[in-house]
Amino acid sequence: MAEQQSRLYGQQRRETAYALAARFLKSRSPIQELADEVNRRPAQVRQLLLEAGVRTSDATCLRETADETAHAVASAYDRGRSIRELAHETGIDRRTLRLLLAQAGVEPGVAPAATYSIDVAPLAEAYLAGETLRALAASSGLSYHVIRTILLDAGVPLRKRGGAQR
Repeated sequence: MAEQQSRLYGQQRRETAYALAARFLKSRSPIQELADEVNRRPAQVRQLLLEAGVRTSDATCLRETADETAHAVASAYDRGRSIRELAHETGIDRRTLRLLLAQAGVEPGVAPAATYSIDVAPLAEAYLAGETLRALAASSGLSYHVIRTILLDAGVPLRKRGGAQR
């Protein structure tokens, strides 16, 4: 693994923050990927983006306050995003995500598929026609695991891994 870059102070920190902000706003990559590209920790990239004034309403959850961030994380989690996915998109450590969810009054765990108001029939049809679970997750905005649980609960027989038949 590559060594982390040195600490940033003063003018160098501001310049790095603005350069990261420009890069982030252009690519809209998840914070984890941006951190990997610039060889910095995700938490540091996140902090630098906030210092540069970047605020988003998307899955990166870059908000003004901790309460707003907690609410945004809880909202994404309630929509089916897993803690792993949120950690990748936001650059927030999984333990911190759990704390933010608790702060927002959400108890992390696997939500039953019945709590989602989703019409299972189109998902089942698409899956049986050869669509992958990952593609269904991407198109629906739910996590892979939620899609899988919904289909299993509906009695849809799942293919073996890597077994999409088109």
